[in-house]
Amino acid sequence: EVAAQAGERLAALQAPAAAVAGRGPVARRLLSGEETDGNNLIWVMPSPDGRRVAYTHLGSDQGLYVRDRATGQEEQLASGLPRIMNFAPIWSPDGRRLAFLEASMESGSGVIKIIDVASRNVITVPGTSAQNQHPRDWARNLTPSDWSRDGRFLLCRTAADRRAGGLVLVPVAGGAITPLADSVALERATVSPDGRFV
Repeated sequence: EVAAQAGERLAALQAPAAAVAGRGPVARRLLSGEETDGNNLIWVMPSPDGRRVAYTHLGSDQGLYVRDRATGQEEQLASGLPRIMNFAPIWSPDGRRLAFLEASMESGSGVIKIIDVASRNVITVPGTSAQNQHPRDWARNLTPSDWSRDGRFLLCRTAADRRAGGLVLVPVAGGAITPLADSVALERATVSPDGRFV
């Protein structure tokens, strides 16, 4: 009987929003135009719990920032211009770390890094460095798009040019990169909750 009750409660928790009390999807405002300095934020990514937002600020130094939605407090996690640009912040499933692309303004070469939001410790993801020929080639770097639910892999976009590329799985701790698809045109991709699909 206890197991049956627990099963019912789990089913209710997992019910889609449209099935709950006849409601449809719920939209929540993350940031207003007044809060974003003229909407100069790119690659805006809410944390898994929805309390914080990570982004690159075009109107500033193109560093990596996190804003607390309740207080409005903004923190810079990684500096940017004039030396580097930081793009595509992606939260880890536990909301403790951010993966992002750090690209050189001089060479366009890039690498994926992971920063611990609390301690500010930064690591470089092994095997993600790319050597490009021109500063404008930063789009050819591996760009993080999502984390696997167990936090062991990053789903990344590769780019043969600015319009087409592929998808790969990159082990956070290092190891062989697994190609998943090529010749796809996309900006972002996500891993399904069960980890079986992209």
